[in-house]
Amino acid sequence: MKKEYKKICSWCGRAFTTNKIKRHFCYDCSPEQTVTESHLDDNLSELSSYNKSNGTNLSYGQYMALKRVGKI
Repeated sequence: MKKEYKKICSWCGRAFTTNKIKRHFCYDCSPEQTVTESHLDDNLSELSSYNKSNGTNLSYGQYMALKRVGKI
């Protein structure tokens, strides 16, 4: 019998159950389906605006992590 894990999706924030401990996205939000080129362009322009207005120099990864946890 496989163990089930209750997780929170890193992308949409919904709770889901999985039998894979390393899964971070729910089955509706696989990263391959949600990341598109225009989405990336939007995030990069938001990052540039954020860095200019706040005097920071965040990388894309740092910005996305803060955005996902709700600090931005």
